[in-house]
This record gives sequence, structure tokens and C-alpha cells, in this order.
Amino acid sequence: MDEQKNNNENIHSVSDQITEGAPSIDTHPQPQAPEQVVDFAVNNSVNGNKFSFTTASLLVVGIACVVIGGIVYWWYISSQPTESEFLDIKHVSLNDLQKPFEQEVLRTQAEEKRNEGQFAESAALYEEAAEKTGNSVEQADSVARAGVSNFLTGEEEKQIKAVQQLKTVILSSEEASGVRAHAIVDLASLICGSGCNQLLFDEIKSDPMFSVYVSSNDISEGVRQLYEWSIQVRPLPEAYVRAGAWYADQLLLHRNSLSFTTLNNYRDALEAHLTAAGEFTDDEISSSRRALTSFYFWHGFGYGALTALDSSYAPLFEEAYAKSRSLGEVASLGSAANMAVAFTYYQYAALLSHIYGNVRITDIQANLDKLMSDIRASNNTNSNQFLLMVSNELESEGLQHGFVGASISTLANLYPSFNTFLTEFGHSL
Repeated sequence: MDEQKNNNENIHSVSDQITEGAPSIDTHPQPQAPEQVVDFAVNNSVNGNKFSFTTASLLVVGIACVVIGGIVYWWYISSQPTESEFLDIKHVSLNDLQKPFEQEVLRTQAEEKRNEGQFAESAALYEEAAEKTGNSVEQADSVARAGVSNFLTGEEEKQIKAVQQLKTVILSSEEASGVRAHAIVDLASLICGSGCNQLLFDEIKSDPMFSVYVSSNDISEGVRQLYEWSIQVRPLPEAYVRAGAWYADQLLLHRNSLSFTTLNNYRDALEAHLTAAGEFTDDEISSSRRALTSFYFWHGFGYGALTALDSSYAPLFEEAYAKSRSLGEVASLGSAANMAVAFTYYQYAALLSHIYGNVRITDIQANLDKLMSDIRASNNTNSNQFLLMVSNELESEGLQHGFVGASISTLANLYPSFNTFLTEFGHSL
């Protein structure tokens, strides 16, 4: 009886391993040493034959495997979808796969329309792309880009919509910090491009959250605060140079009226912003969705203001504008980089005139000539950002574009060819 009890325990041990799903079971154990072999033969009460209990054990294991296998097979068959269910799953999966592709196609088309100056069409495509994606970050990015295109239409109703679209992205704390920071930079840049439109600035400040970060009622200072807010969300290279541009304007336009302490504070703040911006590589600047041409334009503008105070900054001033010109000149006509280089020619000429006067007259005239020839060769003069800036500046009261705007009449008075050019496009001084 003891031997049979031991044998039953061995059977239960093997069975337990099978039901527990043991990874490896040896169903053909090695023979034991002769002195350990026990005769487990039992009498079969039916036919009187003797069977080895080992054979019986294998038989039990075999039956258990068949039963378990049958259960597994039944579970597998019953868990498979019906034909109609399979078709539904297949249909959903294909739609899910197509959506990202459709979104990218729409975004590409939207960017092309923007480069062609078809801003309303571009905005509509970006808005459609936003609806095609289930990814919240991609959706926010498309909405922000739609806002930029809506703003560039120049239509007041669409510009108000653009401000609202960008604010929606900015105030959505769930979105990635990079998308929010870009949206703040876009909003600040577009307010500058509008000629610091009071109606649009009021629309920005209508939300209490914005009033926390944009405390100033002065539009140009409020724009600087927007750029500095974006740096808190996530540091972007353009935010540094654009925030620095406000300090540069103060130094260029109000140098003689600033106190010694204020002048030095502005100078230190400008240098800190430019130094921080200079730590970004070209690849990092490019990945921030900002043309390198525009970045180096503003970098050079800041160093131009410092050069007017201290000639030791001149090499950095010249280097930045040389880089901006070279990048814009190789870009295709009408592209964002190519349009940005028009501002580079103009602003470089204005700073040379401010810093050096007639000493650099040849360089000044050469840059103005390049500016004028490029714009005349453009197919989209009606939507050219430089001409829009001139129009906004001359039609508004005060210095809406800071030193950039103030230099229009200065250069027109000093260089007759530039004055003729402005008259050609309907701007008589």
C-alpha cells in the first residue's frame, strides 16, 4: 500500500506540472538504478493480465493531453471573429492607416498654397488636416498653422479667427510644450507683422490667462513679453532673437533719452538673449520651423544695435547678415526664405546707414538694389511681406515696426532710387 501511495503521488506530480503549464516535462524519464527499481505490477481483475503501472501512467497523461488539446482548440475556434466581424475590423484598420497619410498630404498641400500666397486655401487645408488626425499634438500643430495662414490673408475677420486658433493651442496645457511655444512665437510675430494692430492685441488680452503673461498695454512691449513667455514654455531660438529685438529697438531709437542705468540694463538683456540664441545649432534652428534666413536677420539686427554702441560687436553683426543673405539668395524665388531675405537687404542697409553713414554708401546702395530687383521679379507682389510691412507702417500712426519702420522714410530720403521704388508700389512719401 505504501508503494502504491508513493506511485499515486508521482502521478499527481506529473499531472500538476501539465495543468500548470510547466515549460519542460520529460515524459520519458531515464531508468532508475537497479537497486531503486520497484515492481509496481498489479493484478487486473478483469483479464488476469499483469500491466506495468508505468504504462498506465503514460495512458493517463496521453488522455489528459488529448482533453487539454481539445479544450484549447475549441477556445481558439470560438474566439475567432465571424466573417462580418472580420470585415468590420479590416475596414476600421484601413481607415486608421489612411488617416495619417491623408493628413500629411493635406499639410503638404497647405504649405505649398501658403508659399504661393494662397493663404485662405492654405488655412482650409490645414483645418481639414487637423480633423483627419486622432493625435492631439499633430492636431494642435495643424490648427496653429491654419491660424498663421488665416492671419496672412490680411482680412480682419480671418485675423481675429487666427488669434483665437492660436490662443486655443497655447492655452491647452495637455499639448506638447514645443507646439505651445511655437504657437506663442507665431502669435507674437503675426502681431508685429500686422503693424501692431490694436484690435488684434486686445483680442489676445481678452483672456485673463494672457493678461498674466502680457501685462503691458504697450503693444511692442507686450509682444516682447509674449516671446519671453514662450521661452518659459520651451526655449526656441527665434524667441530669443525676437525678444532681443525689442531691446535693440530701444537702443537704436531712444539711446539719447535713456538713463545710463536703463541703457546698460537693456544692453545686458539684449546680449543675454543673443548669446542664448547663439547656442543653438543650425539644425536645431531649422527644426523649429523657422527659416534660418529669418533667424540670422534678427540675430544680426541685435548685434547691429550693439555695434552702434560698441564697434567690437561689428564682426558678429557682419557675420549674421552675411549668413542670412547667403541662405536667402539660394532659396527658390517666392519661398519663405527668399521673401525673408528682402528684409535682410533692407535692414542691413538701414543699419549700415545708421552706424556708418556715407562711409558705407556703396554697400547700402547695393543692398537696396538687390531688394528692389528681387521684389520686382516676384510673382506675388500683392502678398509680399516686405511691401505689406511698408504699407502698414506708412498708413499707421507712430513707429509700429520700431527701427525697421522708422528706416523707410530715412532711406527713401537718402536714396532716390528707393523712393522711386516705393512710389511704384503706391507708397509716396
